[in-house]
Amino acid sequence: MIIFTYSIFISAVLGFFVARYIWKQKQVKKPLMCPRRMNCHDVVNSSYSKFFGVSVESLGMLYYAFVVCLHVVGLVYFSDMLGLIMFVSSLGAFLFSIYLFFVQLLVIRDWCAWCLVSYLLTFTIFISSIFIFIG
Repeated sequence: MIIFTYSIFISAVLGFFVARYIWKQKQVKKPLMCPRRMNCHDVVNSSYSKFFGVSVESLGMLYYAFVVCLHVVGLVYFSDMLGLIMFVSSLGAFLFSIYLFFVQLLVIRDWCAWCLVSYLLTFTIFISSIFIFIG
């Protein structure tokens, strides 16, 4: 059980810094470092990079910061309600990540390595939260 707790915390911290990197590069209008055959710039600057007027990377930073805070509270005061909140929030983030993945695949038809890392971290948080919630 403890491995899933560490997995959530580490994934959330890494996810925050990935989202912050994207946000910061967009603020100073610098290109993202991206592996060959990927076009991070076009993906993170597409019309799909905002959700109800808020940048996706800002939402990512908020989500990952929320997970870290929830994790810290859970270390002091764990309850079934906290486990449920973690599960529901991670499910929402996971579903949103699936949506963004398919936008890259089917609409933009290009890939952002940073976005894929964020999807993997969100998936890790979601799977770990399932084990904590049912455990």
